[in-house]
Amino acid sequence: MSDAQLLVDNLSLVLDALEQIPRRFEGISQPADFRRGVEGRDRLDGICMSLITAGDTLKIIDRETKGAYLSNYPHISWSGVIGLRNLIAHGYHQIDVAQLFDVCEYHVPVLIETIKTMLADLQKQ
Repeated sequence: MSDAQLLVDNLSLVLDALEQIPRRFEGISQPADFRRGVEGRDRLDGICMSLITAGDTLKIIDRETKGAYLSNYPHISWSGVIGLRNLIAHGYHQIDVAQLFDVCEYHVPVLIETIKTMLADLQKQ
């Protein structure tokens, strides 16, 4: 398998994980909704799992490309995305739901579009 194909496969995994977040975020109108009832907690769990999956895969991409690939898209804080994964995985019970709300509201849509651009750029090569 070529390096480009491996990137496509990994970025596709990231996109699949991230595209689940908007659906899971529906119905969350304020950060406290993540802590309300079983449905809110289920949404929180699902979103966190998607972010862990995306962060893990991006960490692999960054390691395998020795930091060269993600740096082609500097408008994204890749260290922030990977760091969020670490925060969730190692400190789940300390998650700041207000920050998570902002991530879902403002950062995930930009990240999804960037991953789509990355995949399209790879397809052109």
